[in-house]
Amino acid sequence: MSGLEIAGIVLGAVPVAITALEKYGELARRLGLFSSIRPEHKRCSDRLCYFHVSLKRHLRQLLLPLTNDDLVVEDLLSNPGGKGWTDPTIVARLQERLQRSYEIYVGYIREVERVMRSIHQELALDSRCVQVQAHSEKEKISLSRLRASFATKESRAFQVYRLKFANGESKRNQLFAELDEYCNKMEKLLDSSDRDAELVQKRAALKLVNAVDVAVCNFWPSASKLFHVLAASWNCLCQGEHFGQLRLQHRTTTELDFRIIFKSSASSSWVTRSTRISGLPQHEQGTERRMLESVPIRQVSESRCQLPYIASRGPHRTSQVGLKDCRFLIFRDFDADDTGLEIVTLDQVLGGDAGFRPSRQERYSLALVLASSVLQLLDTPWLPEPLKKTEVVFLADSAGRFHLDQPQVSRSFAQITAGPAESSISQSLDHLGVVLLELCFGDVLENQPHRKNWRAGDNDMERAAFDLMAARDWQREVTAEAGPDYSEAVAWCLGGNRSAPPDRWRQEMLRRVVRPLQRCRDYLSNA
Repeated sequence: MSGLEIAGIVLGAVPVAITALEKYGELARRLGLFSSIRPEHKRCSDRLCYFHVSLKRHLRQLLLPLTNDDLVVEDLLSNPGGKGWTDPTIVARLQERLQRSYEIYVGYIREVERVMRSIHQELALDSRCVQVQAHSEKEKISLSRLRASFATKESRAFQVYRLKFANGESKRNQLFAELDEYCNKMEKLLDSSDRDAELVQKRAALKLVNAVDVAVCNFWPSASKLFHVLAASWNCLCQGEHFGQLRLQHRTTTELDFRIIFKSSASSSWVTRSTRISGLPQHEQGTERRMLESVPIRQVSESRCQLPYIASRGPHRTSQVGLKDCRFLIFRDFDADDTGLEIVTLDQVLGGDAGFRPSRQERYSLALVLASSVLQLLDTPWLPEPLKKTEVVFLADSAGRFHLDQPQVSRSFAQITAGPAESSISQSLDHLGVVLLELCFGDVLENQPHRKNWRAGDNDMERAAFDLMAARDWQREVTAEAGPDYSEAVAWCLGGNRSAPPDRWRQEMLRRVVRPLQRCRDYLSNA
């Protein structure tokens, strides 16, 4: 018999004891004997009722996490002897919840059952004389007849029971104290098991967050390697006419995952081709995979203008490409809609030239994606210089809708540009700070009075300097518009990053920019 089934039996036994005790009290009143046992009877009845309420509440707390159906819990509590208490699924979930405490918990339940049996015996609730006299109420026996019946053997037995009840308070107190002790132990064991499970879950979640943080901050070398691998894999003379359009993502896992649309401006067998590319773990790079084709780096060819692994294949085919120290798996993304040719840039969206205005939630979500992407891709061929609004594009689907949660940047494989020097990383972050400001307010810096308070600038360097000064003026309004988290992210980009160690600016950016923007996004999503 499982511990859960025993708990159901105990839950059903308590109301039986309460009912029998009430009937005994009613009979004693009719016989005029209740006054002699009134205090003991009330204390016993109160403690049984308290135990019943306490046990039922405890079992509800025990059962609620085991099923999503509230009706199942209520049915179990309303039918202590029902089949639900033997349900193997619920029993297994209880074992999973209590883990190593399960056997101890079952031991306590068995002790509670033992104490309840002792209480039944102490109250003599199964005594024939008590049951006969208790049920005599249904026959509506007159008081005179009841008193006359004292001469009978059963009535004398009832008197003996009354005397035993009156003098058995010490034993009952001991039994009720045992009930309280075991109930307290069960509650403490359940609470400690839940707290332990919660701490384990929090620790696991923290480990995952830490692992994701490390993966995000160390993403850029893999992104750079992938670009070099793809650039080296082209085997045609018109390499400069081929582009990779990388989807920008806010990453929440440790997986190396890229979504790239390959495009060609030349006349070839394909115009666009959507792919999903995953990094191959180091321990699997030397193993064979089912239906896996390794693509070598070939000599330049004057014939076919395509990558071998982008050629049309069945939906389950994968290809492998890479260099000595890195390998990638390439999948054709058949779920992607790569037929749309219409695009809009971020500059058009913010400037009001796209034909629609993004909502606040869309702007803040986009701010998170762009900031996270700068952290991941800056100093790689995908983002060798500050992120420009004219380079961030959004594709329309077949229905003509633009997905602002899927920004992309396009890069040619013909020329590999070196990443920015350490001195220009701050300039890239300054530029990002301006973009975050514009996404915060939904308007471009050029239209703001703060910008008009400064000179236009005679060259790019002067314009960038005056833009930065105007942005810092505009920054003072962010807290009132978007709250302290967004304000912290902008402030770090527009100057706060200068104090970050050069070799740890990504970690600082994750903490000071990406995480605050993520909280802003979550606030709006949960509102």
